[in-house]
Amino acid sequence: MVREPAATTSVSSGAKLNGTGVTTGPIAGAGTYEPGTSAGILTAASLNPTNGTDFAFEIGSANPNYGSATSSANDVLRLTGSSTPFASALGASNDVSLYLNLASVSLGDTFTGGFFTDLSSDFSGSISNANFAYFILGDGNGTARTYNGVGYYSLSSLLGLTMDVSTTATTAAFASGSVNGRVMTLSTVTVPEPSTIVSGLLCVLCVGVTAYRKRRGLSLVNA
Repeated sequence: MVREPAATTSVSSGAKLNGTGVTTGPIAGAGTYEPGTSAGILTAASLNPTNGTDFAFEIGSANPNYGSATSSANDVLRLTGSSTPFASALGASNDVSLYLNLASVSLGDTFTGGFFTDLSSDFSGSISNANFAYFILGDGNGTARTYNGVGYYSLSSLLGLTMDVSTTATTAAFASGSVNGRVMTLSTVTVPEPSTIVSGLLCVLCVGVTAYRKRRGLSLVNA
């Protein structure tokens, strides 16, 4: 018997797909995927982000509750593909918005959630070039972004913090059974001072000028 491949779920530009559940096929499109109705777990076979797919993840605790798709405090988009969970890497056209449902966070805090793969291999390279934005609930009166009817602050503006994005191997006890997979990991770090950024750019410029002078010197000697 020939089994037909599962159909692709595609969300159009300006549309959103949220809630919990499982689709056995890939997901794609130019819309936004938001697991849960608040926070929750959404499962798909794989992801094709090439049309500018966007994502919104809520984070309310250190780690997701993998065993409860409807009451996990951290959103999870689980990709079950056994070979290529990401059809291609996310890029600048893919927005990933993180909403921390917390009054405050501290330097060095770590959270897991968002993208999860059933493979234990590091998928950092598939997400690191996306356009990440970080927001925090605070007192709920922020004006940087309104999400689900609540006002959020910019994490960098309110606390001078941003996040490093990586992945961590973990055993996730889903309701359907435990999986040795890998999950996106967020660690709070300080926002680089403007002077640090300028110094870094100047160093790059100096290196470039030095290399150019060396090339010019070699050119004159060989002329």
